[in-house]
Amino acid sequence: MMRSIFVRIVKGAAYGIAIGCLIELLFSALFAGDSYIPGVPEFLASFANMNVAVLVERGLYALIGVVGVMASSLFDNEKRPLIVSTSIHCIVIAITVCSVGVVLGWVRNWTGVISMLATFLAVYALIWVCIYLTERNIAKKMTRQIHEREENIQKPQRN
Repeated sequence: MMRSIFVRIVKGAAYGIAIGCLIELLFSALFAGDSYIPGVPEFLASFANMNVAVLVERGLYALIGVVGVMASSLFDNEKRPLIVSTSIHCIVIAITVCSVGVVLGWVRNWTGVISMLATFLAVYALIWVCIYLTERNIAKKMTRQIHEREENIQKPQRN
């Protein structure tokens, strides 16, 4: 059990860092031309050492990943309605991402927080719909296969 939790934490941290770094690269490509900027300049400048600033940033990316992976365990409880698990998961992730966004200087005021939250919710909803449709298609295929097997069992076999 503890090993499983540890593995989830490590995977979550790796996912968070990887996604955070990809987003950094995307923003650098869009807004910094040929330069790579690992974060919001004001945040980076608040540290005497750029390496420490980037380490803090990566730690916060890891935190987002760990919270995301650990919150996904909400979906392990099949007795809880899907809408309840999804709502709790979304709220936990949204609070984490917005809090990290404020710390890292992604947003500067409440308007920015609201815009970030709206963007987050739109992306979350899109991802959720994609996952739901994929899972629904898998369930339909499985149901179809079960019905086909039942039909084959019920048919008298001719020799």
